[in-house]
Amino acid sequence: MAEIEQGPDARPVLEQMRELAAKIDAFLVQQLPCISVLSAAKTHPAKVLNWEKEGWPGMPAHRAMVGWFARLAEQGRIVAPSPTALATAFSSSLQVPHFMKHALGSAAPELGEDYRERVVETFWRGIEPRSA
Repeated sequence: MAEIEQGPDARPVLEQMRELAAKIDAFLVQQLPCISVLSAAKTHPAKVLNWEKEGWPGMPAHRAMVGWFARLAEQGRIVAPSPTALATAFSSSLQVPHFMKHALGSAAPELGEDYRERVVETFWRGIEPRSA
C-alpha cells in the first residue's frame, strides 16, 4: 500500500496499472478464502472482526488507489472524471473471478489466465489521454 500512497511514478501508466492489478490479485488470493470461511460459517466478517467503516482493512488501500488515479488525472496522464468510480470499478473487476470461484465452484465461468491483463488493457483504453 505504501507504494500506492507514494503515487504514480514516471514510468508508463499501463505498466504501473499491470503492477497494481497484480498486487490486488495477490491480496485477493490470500484473503478471500479467509473471508469465505467466515461467511460459510454464517458469520458476518465485518461483525466478527469488529470492523467499522473506517476500520475495514481495505479502506486505506482503496483511498490510496483513489489518490493514485486522481494524481494521474491531475497530471493529464489519464482521463478520469471520477477517480473514486475508477478505483472502485478497477478493483471490483479483479475481485469478481475470485468471488465466483468461491461461490460457484466448478460452475464458475472460465475467464482465462489472461483475464487480469485483459481487465488492465480494457481500463487503460478507457482512460488513456486522447489527442485533440
